[in-house]
Amino acid sequence: TFMVSSQSKKFFEDSTVKIGSQFPIFHIADPDAHENGGQIFANVSTSIGYFEFPDRTYLNGLAANLTNLKKTIVFRGVPSKINAALYQMKLVLPRDWSGEGFLTAKCNDLGSHGYDVVKNANFLEDSKIIKFTVTPVNDPPTVIVGVNNSIFMKEDENLTMKGLISFHDDDSSDFD
Repeated sequence: TFMVSSQSKKFFEDSTVKIGSQFPIFHIADPDAHENGGQIFANVSTSIGYFEFPDRTYLNGLAANLTNLKKTIVFRGVPSKINAALYQMKLVLPRDWSGEGFLTAKCNDLGSHGYDVVKNANFLEDSKIIKFTVTPVNDPPTVIVGVNNSIFMKEDENLTMKGLISFHDDDSSDFD
């Protein structure tokens, strides 16, 4: 079972979301999967951005695979190790993107009754969809001046400004 603390979260544009502290929603529990035996299958996918693991030591003892351009992480292992890995996982959102997205979390007990996988057993599954909203942030405009922010000219010469100075604002299509 995926236990979820909140069904909706909010973040700011240009953030990297640490699942364990900023998005503490995932916790897998299976009363039949005892620590010395029962493995489960779990996957988490995102509609926007990608996942990364800054500390891969939390993946030790797990079969883990990032797929679909790092938009999906697939685990197989005991729940405590999967939970530890989920706690370290980060969701990296695209630069200057705002809007709504969602995470989909699924788990399957692989037919485990707690000690091993029962052949031809009925698998028990759970899934959750967690929506999130990314709020835009007012980014500062920038002034771009020549190469290395310098313009050199000789005394008594005319200076042509075209292409030497430009303005840019990530939040506006009116500039550039």
